[in-house]
Amino acid sequence: MIEDKLRAKLLANTQLAALVGDRIFVLQAPQGVETPYVVYSIITNNPVYTIGCVNDKPVIQYSVFSQHYSQARTIQNLIRSEI
Repeated sequence: MIEDKLRAKLLANTQLAALVGDRIFVLQAPQGVETPYVVYSIITNNPVYTIGCVNDKPVIQYSVFSQHYSQARTIQNLIRSEI
């Protein structure tokens, strides 16, 4: 499944894994999980057609949870570099 492949790709990033460990969850994090962590979902895996363009890549939504804004931004940038 695409969710498993995405999680594996994110965990393969050593900088990201150093910050969040294995705390990358699909849809919902377990209650009481330690921060920082990432929750993601696949919004659509179907092509999106617009005037003059077809986006055939999945649309992914993710949220980063951290006690520190700067750390959340760092995690966000690492995720963006992978997807």
